[in-house]
Amino acid sequence: MELVGEARAALDRDLAGACFARAKVRGRNGDPEGAYEDLDTVLAIDPDHVGALLARAEADFTAGRYEAALPDLDRALFETDEPSVVLGLRGRVLRGLGRTAEALEDLARAVELDPSAEEIVLELAGLHLAEDRTLEALAVLVRDTGSIDGHGEALLMRARAQLYLGDTAAALVDIERAVALGETEGARTVLADPALAAVPEARLLRHGLTDASGGSGT
Repeated sequence: MELVGEARAALDRDLAGACFARAKVRGRNGDPEGAYEDLDTVLAIDPDHVGALLARAEADFTAGRYEAALPDLDRALFETDEPSVVLGLRGRVLRGLGRTAEALEDLARAVELDPSAEEIVLELAGLHLAEDRTLEALAVLVRDTGSIDGHGEALLMRARAQLYLGDTAAALVDIERAVALGETEGARTVLADPALAAVPEARLLRHGLTDASGGSGT
């Protein structure tokens, strides 16, 4: 009987592995419903399969099923060796549910564990800005300067925070770096800030972006 049980367990593991692999293929091929069914099968066999828990939670998050995503993330957090990934996604889910304080806590923990996770850094900084916590947003965006300086969207977010705090010189440096990285549309939006209306360097940047797009500026 023991050998039969071991054989059955091995077959279940093989089936779970095959279903998880097929779920990833179906997801890549634009079949989210089929992928979700496969993930359900994996988790019916192995409720602690971290990859399937995360994938199903991500699918629920993308579809706006925030409440459905939470149990999978809670379980994944208990099982995973990479809590920053789980915390980052759970923070986004909690933000979607309007549970801002909890979202900030999870996102901050995720960034602390992995400061190079740019998507989560941006999510945390963006949430701080949305809550008018400009100093906190700026602290997040300057924590890992090397990573941020290579990310145009993050540079523009930091520029907005600096403008709010009245540091136009620092904001312009970040805007110029973002433009060099190709973030021209976002740079135009930030350059339209009234705080830069009379700043000669900002005017030059606006003219440069207008010339590059073939338009006319003022």
